[in-house]
Amino acid sequence: MNKVKVADYIADYIASLGVKHVFLIPGGANVSMVDSISKHQDLKHVCNHHEQAAAMAAEAYGRVGGNIGVCVTTVGPAATNAVTGIMGAWTDSIATLYLCGQVKREVMMTDGLRQMGVQEINIVDIARPITKYCEIVSDPNDIKYHLEKALYLAKTGRPGPVLLDIPSDVQTAEVDLDSIRTFNPEDEGLTIEVPSELESQITELLTLLKNAKKPVIFAGHGIRLAGADQEFLKLVEKLNVPILTSMSAHDLIPTDHPLFVGRPGVFGDRAGNFAIQNADLLISIGARHHLWNIGYNYKEFAKNAKKVVIDIDKNELKKKTVIPDIAINCDAKTFIEALLKVAKPKQDISEWIARGIGWKKKYPVVLPSYKEEKGFVNSYYFTDVLSDALKEGDIIMTG
Repeated sequence: MNKVKVADYIADYIASLGVKHVFLIPGGANVSMVDSISKHQDLKHVCNHHEQAAAMAAEAYGRVGGNIGVCVTTVGPAATNAVTGIMGAWTDSIATLYLCGQVKREVMMTDGLRQMGVQEINIVDIARPITKYCEIVSDPNDIKYHLEKALYLAKTGRPGPVLLDIPSDVQTAEVDLDSIRTFNPEDEGLTIEVPSELESQITELLTLLKNAKKPVIFAGHGIRLAGADQEFLKLVEKLNVPILTSMSAHDLIPTDHPLFVGRPGVFGDRAGNFAIQNADLLISIGARHHLWNIGYNYKEFAKNAKKVVIDIDKNELKKKTVIPDIAINCDAKTFIEALLKVAKPKQDISEWIARGIGWKKKYPVVLPSYKEEKGFVNSYYFTDVLSDALKEGDIIMTG
């Protein structure tokens, strides 16, 4: 037999993912997990001052590192304190694992009882609407199954947070690694296939692109989530089409790139908004078209353009705000790689490209007068100077 304590198995599993830091606050119901994590030679635990901070730190870790962030809380108000961080990971599609300690199974709430003790709460039903997978681990022998399924769902398709609620007596239980239940996505019909119609849809797209006089590509954060940022830059060079970026994708392409025009939206710039409103073809890749990006008068968004929208989440393709002429339900990387194989440079739009760059020069975000303001430092000018001072790979945190 190959027995191990559940809490130790959890720590080993986290480390096996390549995670180096776990964000947490110790408490009575998660103390076994905290003990195992803190003693693990490949893990460092970071004790935050509040569970909301721990939840947000885990989301940031997953966002920046591209792996998965992990947050561990105790029971009741500690778990509910993490909800805002979980919501952030949900709305921004960041793979994050939240592990909540829970009271022992024998004193958990049953039959409509509000509380047996003084802290416990049903965090699973609270967090389920904002997670991709949210379950209580009531059987120690299911720990491997739940961890594997949670991780798979967190990182497959549109990424997002997952939560496991683990009673304290489950954490201290021993399991036999040779006989515990495992997860297989094929057995549960959870595998994702390349859409059979992708090839024909790309053919349709290329026909639209061939006939377009004023095409633009609207690049979203889904490109980076799919790990396709380098492939995207190759596609930009190959297609020779003006580029716009959504709010969470501004770092996909340098601002001084010869094909980058701007950032449309309520908080965008003039060049980006002019380009998208004058375009006759919009190719949107991995951008969810929220109202800050497309404006509250969304019926007028890209009003003159045929719209091709690529998104891994089929529900995004059904929204009433941006109705695609071609809706491609596909991972951004899969789409970009397929398009790269058949795409050819757009040759006849030099005037359109020059017009976009002209808007960018005529309507700069940082005006020369900002540098001359007295009594305070203009925030736009400060950001511009800071950007020039940064090195590749530097990370900026804003409050």
